Amino acid sequence: MSLKRAHSPSSPQTSIYQSSTITDQNSHFTAVFSPTIPPKTLQSRKEFETATHRILAWRRPSRQKTLSGDKPLYETGHDEDGEKWAGSRLVNVLKDLDVVGAVCVARWYGGVNIGPVRFTHIESVAKEAIWKFRDEEREMISREAGKRRKAEEEREKSVLIASLKERDENIAALRGLLAEKKARLEGGKVGPATPVREVGYEKMGLEALRRVDKARDKTVGFILKEMDRVDEELKALEAFDDVDEDALKEAEEKEKTDGATMLNPNMAARSTPKQEVKAFDDVDEEALQEVAEQETNGETSPTLKQEDNAFDDVDEEAMKEVEEQERTNGAAGPKPATPSTPKQGDKT
Repeated sequence: MSLKRAHSPSSPQTSIYQSSTITDQNSHFTAVFSPTIPPKTLQSRKEFETATHRILAWRRPSRQKTLSGDKPLYETGHDEDGEKWAGSRLVNVLKDLDVVGAVCVARWYGGVNIGPVRFTHIESVAKEAIWKFRDEEREMISREAGKRRKAEEEREKSVLIASLKERDENIAALRGLLAEKKARLEGGKVGPATPVREVGYEKMGLEALRRVDKARDKTVGFILKEMDRVDEELKALEAFDDVDEDALKEAEEKEKTDGATMLNPNMAARSTPKQEVKAFDDVDEEALQEVAEQETNGETSPTLKQEDNAFDDVDEEAMKEVEEQERTNGAAGPKPATPSTPKQGDKT
């Protein structure tokens, strides 16, 4: 089985992480870990030449893949170097910590058998070496993330600066349009345009640029709202002017019509009160002339003659009725008075 593996671009080939030394009854244990150095190279380090045992284990990605392809496979191996069962324990340490690389534990025997505790010491120094690698790996990942974040912030900052400069020009143009509309509404003159003030956006931080960007959004929204309001007022004013102009035209037409009627009375649609009085006088005058002619000729109007006859008949009937009443009263004479019947309580 080949122990060669591709070098990781994020970790240098010479990266080695060494644990502290554990001493137990003159037996010494120390470990080294490397994610890139080949296992045999790590095992043959010069400082391990005098060690009694150099226990080695490795774990690397496999060329084979699962049927689903979503779970990576790893190849593992070990070299116990005379320390029975120690190699498999180191393989389990690599699996439990989920790392790829090689770990080697060197033991110098002190002449006294210490029993199974030696496996605990072997695992402890191996884990310590791997944890040092993990700590540095996290720091390296954090540094790389910081670099990426800084690069992204610089890109965002440059985009915001360009956008804000362009937006300042747009805001100046919108303010000019708003000033023109207000001048039309108030009947005044447009004042001089306010020059665009240069802002040092390059000296601002990213958070400050973000706040300014939000403020510019609110400014644009306010100007557009004001323009809509002024437009509505201009429309209302134009509508009022149109109605006023129509009323003036109607009044002028009426004045022209009235003037023409006074100059030509025959154009009037109906008779005036003066004309009605004149017509009544004409009718009355004709009736008086007719009565005068009848009196001159000794004639009486048939209507008047009938009224006189009817009055005479009524008068004659009234006289007859009065005479009949007087005769009746004279024949009867005065009527004797009727004595009153005395009441029971009166004296006789």
